[in-house]
Amino acid sequence: MPVAGLTALHALRQGGLLLGRKVLVNGASGGVGHLACQLAVAAGALVWGHVRRPEMREVVAASCGDRVVLGPDLVAAKPFGPYWLILDSLGGEALSAALGMLAPGGTCVTFGVSAGDHRADREPRVSSPPAGRGSMA
Repeated sequence: MPVAGLTALHALRQGGLLLGRKVLVNGASGGVGHLACQLAVAAGALVWGHVRRPEMREVVAASCGDRVVLGPDLVAAKPFGPYWLILDSLGGEALSAALGMLAPGGTCVTFGVSAGDHRADREPRVSSPPAGRGSMA
């Protein structure tokens, strides 16, 4: 299995039993995100893949059972939540938005930072889920 597949598998395992549970994959058109969609569907999850570029919609739809959220941010994914597991590869504002869409007891796994300001001299920020929400891995 490629490293992207192992990363996807490890991230999905953080959510525990996925059968019948809602999963949101932010960055679903990337290597890890695309494989995470496929593995989560195989585990019986209801998977929504988020993409920012319209030309990636069909590729992601094939691996998410046609549940694709298209847009520059996660706003369009909110009506389909709350989500038991959210996989985030973007960080920044996307991660903050994802934490607000967690189901009680749910988990948000962040495995990359490909959006926002990544300067080394930037003050670190710690995000935590809203009160009464799940955990962050």
